[in-house]
Amino acid sequence: MTPIYLNHLLCFVNLDTYESIGASKFLNQQFACSEERTTFDQRTGMSWTGRYYYGHSTYFEFMTPTMTSWNPRDGLAFSIEKKGGAKNLACRLERDLNLQISLFKRTRRHLKKDIPWFWTVEVPRKNDAGFVSWVMEYEPDFLTQWRPDLSSKKFGVNTSNISRSAFLDRYRSAIDDDFSNQIFRDIISVNISLPSNEATLFENELKTFGYMVPSTNPSIDLETRTTNFEKTPAKGINSITYRGPDLDIVLDRILPPKDLSDKNNVNQPGGIYAFTMNTNPVTCTTTHQFGDNCYLVVNKKGKAVWYFNTKS
Repeated sequence: MTPIYLNHLLCFVNLDTYESIGASKFLNQQFACSEERTTFDQRTGMSWTGRYYYGHSTYFEFMTPTMTSWNPRDGLAFSIEKKGGAKNLACRLERDLNLQISLFKRTRRHLKKDIPWFWTVEVPRKNDAGFVSWVMEYEPDFLTQWRPDLSSKKFGVNTSNISRSAFLDRYRSAIDDDFSNQIFRDIISVNISLPSNEATLFENELKTFGYMVPSTNPSIDLETRTTNFEKTPAKGINSITYRGPDLDIVLDRILPPKDLSDKNNVNQPGGIYAFTMNTNPVTCTTTHQFGDNCYLVVNKKGKAVWYFNTKS
């Protein structure tokens, strides 16, 4: 089976948190290669603005509802690094899930030209779903057409493959950022909470990807996360971990309340509430707060956790 890797995470935050993230010198100058950019897709007429933080093979991005034409819901993007893999995967998903799967090519505008960027495979979800996922297969000709003005000495300029690292090399070179001096390396796990029906759909998708339940469920290191930011589960939450080739997904299934009059036992908005990263070691463990409910804990031993108390 062709491996399905993590490509990136999309997290929606409120405007105050988004502006706090953008104003952080630590985050934007020391933690990761970063940029704020607006992307326009000619096929759909949609545009979106976000802050992007690039690692070696994975990245994460933050958006706020007022700056995108998308529904404000968190997302998990996967990647397939085999040419033709997207079409084969779409067929497998239709067979396994018995659903009509979307398969389309997204473009990216450069100098008033819309360049084929990647194939997208997407499982249909309801409009009010709190979470979305999709799989990307990069176009091999994209790197020869997007930003051809870059110096040949920069990373990724002469690369014509469809690997995640090749594309992130190009993205980092386009913003003239030095990856070797940044703290962030790659995302290694993500924690997601979903209502039961959404969780079932996502689990079936992961099984088609070849993700397996490990014999022991990993947990976020409390020394990294610190007890001040420990998630307090709501009543009726079951947790299970799925393991892929480079990622652990900890999925909280929020069960419907048995007693609808119990105000402490209600469905919570679905989405990403934490993710863990490999990092370069630092001299001491530090905690950074963005807005009222968003925290980054950077551990000196080479791990970091981004944690969201709420998704307001």
